[in-house]
Amino acid sequence: MQRPRMIVADEPVASLDPVAGREVMDLFHQLTREEGITLLFTSHNVQQALDYADRILAIKQGEIVLNAPSSTLHSGDLNKHYG
Repeated sequence: MQRPRMIVADEPVASLDPVAGREVMDLFHQLTREEGITLLFTSHNVQQALDYADRILAIKQGEIVLNAPSSTLHSGDLNKHYG
């Protein structure tokens, strides 16, 4: 696709080793900042969500139970929903 405005990635690094996973997420992060592309990604990795997302939505049993800027959250906020 040429010049996408949004990328949707379903657990894009789940099958990668930690180093490769960081490289891929760093690339996504770079694209969002430099190209103005919106990235919507899913992850079961709480720390990854905190490190790379501007906003976090936590969904449990089909319901949104958290919707907040990642800068206002820490792992405990997410672990209480997923821990």
